[in-house]
Amino acid sequence: MESDDEITFVEPYVDMQTGEVMMTVTDMLADGESVIALDVSLKPIQEIIEKISMYTD
Repeated sequence: MESDDEITFVEPYVDMQTGEVMMTVTDMLADGESVIALDVSLKPIQEIIEKISMYTD
């Protein structure tokens, strides 16, 4: 982790197994060495945007 920010967001990417757009959120733990990372699917957000776009011009 090279970021000085507390939480780092990795640029979205396509998961090769599922085909879903994912984003990783990471943070360094208090020991200054360990890192926790969470992969988050952006599919629910994409579905909301698609529904909204159906009702707008």
